[in-house]
Amino acid sequence: MYLYQRKQRDGSIGGPIWGQYSHEGRRIRISLETEDWAEARRKGKILEGKAASGQPILTKAGRATYDELLEDLLAHYASTEERDVREVGWRLGHLTPHFKGKRAVHITGAAIAKYIAFRQSEGASNGSVNRECGVLRKMLRLGFEHDKVARLPIIHLPRGGEPEVGIFRARRLRGDPPAPAAGSASRGHDQL
Repeated sequence: MYLYQRKQRDGSIGGPIWGQYSHEGRRIRISLETEDWAEARRKGKILEGKAASGQPILTKAGRATYDELLEDLLAHYASTEERDVREVGWRLGHLTPHFKGKRAVHITGAAIAKYIAFRQSEGASNGSVNRECGVLRKMLRLGFEHDKVARLPIIHLPRGGEPEVGIFRARRLRGDPPAPAAGSASRGHDQL
């Protein structure tokens, strides 16, 4: 791997050290994100080893941000119609202020656990938090598929609560008697 520093705007040579190598006939340049030559040589040897063994070298994996992953998620939902984009927007309304601008590598299991604790301290139900984390998980999985995330975090979700809205909860809120159990001797239809 050829190592070099780029020319700066003022004409001097400096800044982070870059590496250049060839992989499958393509020239690849990558910032090694250090100004220390010994550290740059070490990182360069690791990259050469990965390239020689056929492992993928994810050049964007360390730099992808939550915002890029969010764009990919919205484009995915818009193109596949897998989920209602409005409903996802409600979930993102809580996720985005917490993770906006963060690099994907910093969205770890520990960071997600802090988010869960934060949402619970706001009084959010476990079911809502689980659905928000489901959107975040989908976002990270898409980033992994697009080679923007190198590793998926392990997410420990809180135990789910009752459904947010449904006929059972609506009955209870109105004070209606519970519906008869299946197989009971009820003559007539259960009225809502």
